[in-house]
Amino acid sequence: MRRLLWAASGVALGAAAALHVAKRLRAVQDAATPEGVARGVDKAVTGARSLWQEVRTAAAEREADLRAALLEEAPDGAPSTASRGAKASKAPRVHAPLRCPIDDDYDEDDLEFEF
Repeated sequence: MRRLLWAASGVALGAAAALHVAKRLRAVQDAATPEGVARGVDKAVTGARSLWQEVRTAAAEREADLRAALLEEAPDGAPSTASRGAKASKAPRVHAPLRCPIDDDYDEDDLEFEF
């Protein structure tokens, strides 16, 4: 009786494993058809669009938060300098124009390489 129980358990387990493998093989075979590939691409494109929409929404929300914090007004109607720190009262810093070494007169003998 004991051997019969173990044999029946083995047969049942083997049948379940065979059905599972057959199901997975059918899914792989279906995914390899042109229709399956089209479904996969459509799913990927839909997911990418959804992700892009979420990123744009989050960026817009963050930008609105930053703008609100930056443009926060004081009770007297003047822009608040508390959120900008001590540099808010100073004039904006003007940077010197960038120098391009190509514009300078270089002698080819001064360069470390040859053309």
